[in-house]
Amino acid sequence: MQSVLLSVHVLAGILFVGGSAVAVSLFPRYAKPVPADGGGEDGGGEGEKGSGGNRAVALLLHRITRVYGALGLIVPTVGIVLALTQDRMTEVWVVTAMVLTAVAGGLLALQIYPRQRDALTSSADSGELRTLKMLSGIFNLLWTVVVVLMIVRPGA
Repeated sequence: MQSVLLSVHVLAGILFVGGSAVAVSLFPRYAKPVPADGGGEDGGGEGEKGSGGNRAVALLLHRITRVYGALGLIVPTVGIVLALTQDRMTEVWVVTAMVLTAVAGGLLALQIYPRQRDALTSSADSGELRTLKMLSGIFNLLWTVVVVLMIVRPGA
């Protein structure tokens, strides 16, 4: 049973947390504000197509963030069940990983996703997108630390 739980935990982490991490990281690039003249950055023939294509990609990345973020709840749920079956709930690395996971999930749900939505409904300025880039970096750093904790298991 523990092997099945560990497999589900790792696979869900790779697929859903990894997918949402990539979508969160790429979103600011494709949510760039449209220039005042409505044209593309190069001023050439791809202006309208490039702007629309970027918006379509941003919409897709926003949807991936939402869906994969929700499906990513499988990771801590299965992780907690696994830690309970292994009697590891009180180990420092498990508690630290759970706290960091909660912080990352809160960051995604309360800051990143709403800021993505706002960037899509209004023309976000470069400062807002810079903040979104910073938050996505923090989100990915939190998950990196969690993965290192899962591998190194300090104190175990």
